[in-house]
Amino acid sequence: MLGNWACLVINLERSPERFARISAQLTRLRIPFERFAAIEGRAIDPDAAPCFSRPAYERRHGKEPTPCEIGCYMSHMGAMRRFLESDAEFALILEDDAILSDALPGVLAGLERLSGQWNMSLLYGNYPGLPQKERIDRHHELAGFLARETGAVAYAVDRKAASVYLDRLLPMSLPFDVDFDRAWDFGIKFRGVVPFPIATGIFPSDIGQIGRKFPWYRRLPTYLARGLNELRRYKHYAVDDPIWLEALRYRLASQPAMRAEALRVAKIVPPG
Repeated sequence: MLGNWACLVINLERSPERFARISAQLTRLRIPFERFAAIEGRAIDPDAAPCFSRPAYERRHGKEPTPCEIGCYMSHMGAMRRFLESDAEFALILEDDAILSDALPGVLAGLERLSGQWNMSLLYGNYPGLPQKERIDRHHELAGFLARETGAVAYAVDRKAASVYLDRLLPMSLPFDVDFDRAWDFGIKFRGVVPFPIATGIFPSDIGQIGRKFPWYRRLPTYLARGLNELRRYKHYAVDDPIWLEALRYRLASQPAMRAEALRVAKIVPPG
């Protein structure tokens, strides 16, 4: 059923109970998967890690880095590298605290059918999006995001996106889920599935305490970098990849079908 997909579950050696929990979900949904051994951040020295740039991180994020953040970042990079070593066309990458809905296999089939319309698609996120073009299935739509979207608990990537991320996101200068949506820099279509078919459990974070914020005056370069980033975002989604226009067209085209469905339901369900 999912022959064109690789499913990789990022899991630390010291968290077997998390892997058991998500393994049971994937088995129930009949999604073949592979455990990807997460990189243990506790052993990383930020000042000696070639995959990490402290000056760029402090300038762009305005915080002290933590070793476990670096481990998380490199685990996602490693999972994408593992995907590219396979013959699969698409990858479902999951953190081990993901909670999967029964709709997930159908969503993946829908994403495969719409493969030309996305390169990276979030399956979990923190903010709503604008529906694009057509439905993935009866209950889910492909969406774009006008504002920054965070959350790397679950996402789908194709080979183009994985290759670009490995080429452009190293060395690390921001947390992965803060830096992965720069479609204007990466030349990819960044999308999501709404409503999100995956949630996350209330489990203690394996990353632990995040880095301490710098005082406001040391964060001035961060504010400038973020402001410029958001200007580029709005320009990209207004002109280069006008998702607002696609959303408007989709809604206008969907109105007759939505009205017909409402009338059909009204006839089936008696009033009162």
